[in-house]
Amino acid sequence: MRLQSDVPGNVFTFVGSPVTGPVTLDFAAGYNLVGVPFTSEGDYDARSFAEALRLKVGAPDIERGPVLSILRWAGVYSFWLRDNPDSRIFDIERSLGYFVRLTQAVLSFTP
Repeated sequence: MRLQSDVPGNVFTFVGSPVTGPVTLDFAAGYNLVGVPFTSEGDYDARSFAEALRLKVGAPDIERGPVLSILRWAGVYSFWLRDNPDSRIFDIERSLGYFVRLTQAVLSFTP
């Protein structure tokens, strides 16, 4: 978080509710920073997440699907690339954020 001024007492307060179920995601063309907080272990890996987005838009195969890459940082970078769909397949985890790069918008996707 980057702020233009100091916060009194350097204390941040966040108000909200935990995510308890599926959330519909809208992706724009280009890079999207997303988290999928409700997945169970093993629900998605990088390739199956790209495949689910491919199915949403009706692309004929993953090589022509909308996902170009999925990147994550978990101490080291991990990445999945459409041009090499079997490379670095990693689990999509609840506690991490991902940069998902798409060639087109994908709206109303519910993982």
